[in-house]
Amino acid sequence: MTTKYSKELQLSLQKLNDQPLIEDYLGGLKLQNPTLSQHVYSQILDQIPAFSETRNPQVLPELKQHLSKLLNSIIQLLSDGSIEHLNFIHPYAKQQSIRYFPLEASLHAYRCFHKLVMGHTSESLSLKKADIDPLNTIISDYSEFMIEFIDVVSNLFTESYLEQQHTQRVKTGDERAELLATLLEGYDESDVRVKKILHNAGYLDRRLSYCVAIAQSVDPSEMFHPERARRLYDAIKEILLHTSALHLIELYRNKVVIIFSHVRRASGWTVPHSQLGVRLKSELRSVGNAALIGVSNDVPATALIPKAYHEAQMALELADVSQRVVQIADVPLQRLILQLVGDKIQPVLPSWRYDFYAADDHLRGALVDTLQAYAKANMNALKTAKILSVHPNTIYSRMQKIRDVTGLDVKSYDALSELLVIANYRVLSSLRS
Repeated sequence: MTTKYSKELQLSLQKLNDQPLIEDYLGGLKLQNPTLSQHVYSQILDQIPAFSETRNPQVLPELKQHLSKLLNSIIQLLSDGSIEHLNFIHPYAKQQSIRYFPLEASLHAYRCFHKLVMGHTSESLSLKKADIDPLNTIISDYSEFMIEFIDVVSNLFTESYLEQQHTQRVKTGDERAELLATLLEGYDESDVRVKKILHNAGYLDRRLSYCVAIAQSVDPSEMFHPERARRLYDAIKEILLHTSALHLIELYRNKVVIIFSHVRRASGWTVPHSQLGVRLKSELRSVGNAALIGVSNDVPATALIPKAYHEAQMALELADVSQRVVQIADVPLQRLILQLVGDKIQPVLPSWRYDFYAADDHLRGALVDTLQAYAKANMNALKTAKILSVHPNTIYSRMQKIRDVTGLDVKSYDALSELLVIANYRVLSSLRS
């Protein structure tokens, strides 16, 4: 028993036990316990809809038993003053929490119990042959006792109920985290325990496609602050409440990781659904400007989810404030190759790249813009000028500038490819730093 709740109750007990009529009242209460308990039970069903509407067959029998124990605990408290008689509150509260029975309904039941028992007490004591002053005093003291009693009972119930609720949430979170880790890190198909976890969660349906998304704050350091990471997690979870795809979302390695799953097609005779990642991209964009998100390609089996996770990581590394949601399928192959190679390519890059970068900076990015537009225009200078909204002579002038700095003729396919690699490498290097 928690002492912070029992002190006032003990004081009210001591005060009440000094009253001369208490022994007679106790005897009558013992005899009337079953009748009074049934009356209180019936009134609670009438007054609190949650009890009468429940479809759990265990709630009502346990309520009736609990009310009887409450009356017995009053008798025991008045007899020997021991607070330990209230220990039965804990298992009852935990059971109600496990059933998700409304906390407020249970607390309302205690208030009804208080009101009905006090009414019975006043009526019983009024029938005693006693002077009016002692009678009023004992009713007043008993009222004080009942207030403290219900206060203790309600607090004990609430504590145990919320404690069990927290335990359930932690357990659910642990199970979800284990499932997510199993899917992302891969598993041995001969592991019966893992197969059972996946089966129970619905991840062994062969008709499903899977897609992985990874999100982080624009400032990655914020993900190392639990409360900030949790805010991003909560925001994404709220947005995904109405998505048609099933999803498993969790904080994993300082990132918000989501595994989406959806049926590829309703049957062998129906057209397959569009790519899951493509459909989800617009929803993920609504997360807002505070997050960067990488999205994988679809994969047809749980065994390939680690591959999708790796793709989402790559896509996330390519996301920036200009493109906050990046799907791996939309990334040009050349950029992907550079991303995979990373710093290993640096020793073999030509030394003229520094002069090229300096010249491009001087012209505020015009040289790289020209290269990209020229490639997009299929190496047609007139179309390049139209794309950039400049005179064709400006394009020729920039091409000559590039040739002067690098020694490469942009009109050559090989030279153009090499120059684009150098330009893209600089972009990727700035993203990694």
